[in-house]
Amino acid sequence: VPIILVGSEFWQGLLQWFRDQLIPMGLINPEDMNLMQVIDDPDQVLDAVLAFYEDSGEEEGSDDDDHPPRPEEDRMFYL
Repeated sequence: VPIILVGSEFWQGLLQWFRDQLIPMGLINPEDMNLMQVIDDPDQVLDAVLAFYEDSGEEEGSDDDDHPPRPEEDRMFYL
C-alpha cells in the first residue's frame, strides 16, 4: 500500500525528526524514507495511488482465486 503524506508543510517536522533522530539511532534505514511520498496536490495523490496499483498489477474486481482479498486489506486509513 502506498504511504502518501498529504501536505508537505504539515509533515516536514516529522520527516525531519526521522532524519535527525531515527536514522542516526539505527531505528530506520535511510532508504525507508523512500517508502513515503509527500504530495500537496489532490490530483497528484490520486495519480500516485492509481500508479501504485497499476504497477503492482492489481485490478479492481480481478478474480484471484489463490488469494481472495480479506476485508481488512480493502480499507484505507487516514490520519
